[in-house]
Amino acid sequence: MQAELIFTGSELLLGHVLNTHAQYIGRKLSEIGVEIILHTTVGDDWERMAIILRQALTRSELVITTGGLGPTTDDLTKETVAGVLGLPMVLDENSLARIKAHFAERGVAMPESIAKQAYLPEGSHVLPNPRGTAPGILIEKDRKTILMLPGPPSELVEIFESSLAPYLAAWAGQGVVTRHRIYKLTGVAESAVQDQLKDLGVQSNPAIAYLVMPGEVQVRMTAKAGNAEKAEKMVSDLAEKVRRRLGGYIF
Repeated sequence: MQAELIFTGSELLLGHVLNTHAQYIGRKLSEIGVEIILHTTVGDDWERMAIILRQALTRSELVITTGGLGPTTDDLTKETVAGVLGLPMVLDENSLARIKAHFAERGVAMPESIAKQAYLPEGSHVLPNPRGTAPGILIEKDRKTILMLPGPPSELVEIFESSLAPYLAAWAGQGVVTRHRIYKLTGVAESAVQDQLKDLGVQSNPAIAYLVMPGEVQVRMTAKAGNAEKAEKMVSDLAEKVRRRLGGYIF
């Protein structure tokens, strides 16, 4: 299964906000065997977002967007998705009721602009947001799945953990499980490490990747299998072979 991530927000492009979503979502999808083939950051521009979304849907079965679900005029994700899919925006009364309750519990009047967050593309499945007012949104259409998540990290993580993890595990199908090992090495060059492991590096599952950091070389091992026990054994066997060859450099 393949997925793409689209991160929206001019603040990300300008470097005003650190994009922590890529690391979090990437790790979560990897754990259940979903391959991320591309992620893109786009500003608050409807036309550019639409182009990127259309392209993503030609390549991937799952597209996840973050940001752009707020009440302001530059929050355009829902409208863009609806336009690309040819869906009207409709009021979701349950979402509106939850938003009103959110403000009532705090003794604050709900601004009229906030009601925009209760309008969703027709046919959407609502992912409740316990930490904010913008619900997550799931749309399944033409054998494609689009997930829209709010930008604030705490809200995104809460929705992902409470609503999406079981769905995505089932969506990934066939119970594909991924397991990783990372060895950190020092006192040896990346080229020397690759020479020592070149016969192991030609296989795709389990696979080996390299990352050079200041003062160290990381060897990342990944295995995918139909169950956790098999994936764990595959990555453990590979890790043992790597240790036998490079154990003197591992710290």
